[in-house]
Amino acid sequence: MSEIASRSEKSSSRLWLVHAALWGVCFCALLPFLWMVSTSFKTLDHAMDFPPQILPSPMVPGNYYDVITHERANFLLWTRNTLIVALLSVSGTTLSSALVAYGFAKVRFRGRGVLFAIMLSTMMIPFPVT
Repeated sequence: MSEIASRSEKSSSRLWLVHAALWGVCFCALLPFLWMVSTSFKTLDHAMDFPPQILPSPMVPGNYYDVITHERANFLLWTRNTLIVALLSVSGTTLSSALVAYGFAKVRFRGRGVLFAIMLSTMMIPFPVT
């Protein structure tokens, strides 16, 4: 009975370590976004201070109002254009990927593995590189 208990203790401690590592990775992934939001509430003078401050000392929520209402920045038009491009890109990619995936899953042909590897390798190249 003690052998089973020690195995469950080992697996639970291992599971805890895995969860802690995943939380650390998530925090590192969210850190640039949090920094961007923090900087958006700073004044222009304090945006590049050294050492950097996470919480802005003079909090300026009016920066968002200034961007939205600026006469040279058509924020609503840019937002609409971004949403249109993003929705069409995601829809087109999802539809074409589903069709190709169905073909690779259901149709057996010679050279299928090579073509699948080529397709995956082209998908792994970042868009700015191309």
